[in-house]
Amino acid sequence: MPRLSSVAGVLVVGLIAGPLSAQTAQRETAGFWSYPSSPNLSAADLGALCRTGFALVYSDGTLQSYLRVETPTGPALLMDSEIVCNEDDTGATICSGWVDEGDGQVEQGWITRYSLSDGAVRAETSLGDGEMVVTFPQRCPDSAVREALELGVIAVQSSN
Repeated sequence: MPRLSSVAGVLVVGLIAGPLSAQTAQRETAGFWSYPSSPNLSAADLGALCRTGFALVYSDGTLQSYLRVETPTGPALLMDSEIVCNEDDTGATICSGWVDEGDGQVEQGWITRYSLSDGAVRAETSLGDGEMVVTFPQRCPDSAVREALELGVIAVQSSN
């Protein structure tokens, strides 16, 4: 699974049929999500991706991402970020929080704008360093999430 900086901690918007604000869509689509760089993955490909990591989106705008890592006792899920997102008056989603890419927790922030692209939600995220990342948020299959969670979760302490 790409590191969070690659997926930019994108706030999830489900597959929607018409215009809908990101904040409204977020409340309606809380759950387990993946952020691939390609739209409309097959069920098998999306399941495989979600078994290596996913984001848990809460209805209040909080997002926690989990990544499969190897430990001395076997594979487990590591929480590698915790962020909070809110929509501003322009419709952009502003996110901030901590991200751990292996060197410890670092505070980061980014801005995401959403659009529809051939029936899929497209998220364009501008990172603080000016990098633009495009992802296509997709809900993880329940079976893949259950399989990943069976590995167990390594607890982390927020540096906040």
